[in-house]
Amino acid sequence: MLRRPWTPNFLATSSIFVNCLQATYTKIFLQFEERFWFDTEMAIYADMERGRYPIWQNLDHVKFFPGSGLVFVTVTGDFSLRIEGMQDSDVREEVMEVLRAMYPNTTVPDPVAFHFKCWHADPLFRGSYSNWPPSFLPGHSENLRATVDKRLWFAGEATSLKYFGMCLSLLRFACS
Repeated sequence: MLRRPWTPNFLATSSIFVNCLQATYTKIFLQFEERFWFDTEMAIYADMERGRYPIWQNLDHVKFFPGSGLVFVTVTGDFSLRIEGMQDSDVREEVMEVLRAMYPNTTVPDPVAFHFKCWHADPLFRGSYSNWPPSFLPGHSENLRATVDKRLWFAGEATSLKYFGMCLSLLRFACS
């Protein structure tokens, strides 16, 4: 007997997948042997080029990982896409150029470690988080949460209007 594989009917929910875009938000981590940067949790850098390494976070801060030597910078949107198309060494060079511009009276060493994830380029993700368009209605989130023939469930931050994070949607799924 030939068994036909089950395939879900996405016609009722296809507009949800088309309309929900994946935004790209990239965190670039650097580790140094000694801390030379700001003492606060966060810092903002203003460059002539919009989106060029603007938001910095001090992970070596007492509230995070003191003594770690870690700092990271966040880029979003088109700038994230741009750096994903670059060689890691070129991104590192640009980031170091910005750090040295931020601290012109300090000898800024090269990092001992450098890392960032290319979320947009990863075929399993194609972005960092869901970005609903202005035409989004609460019913879209409810439709996305719905099961397909009680055989396929969707989880993730896009399925909740109240909570942003996959853990709560997985808990909701596990309890259903």
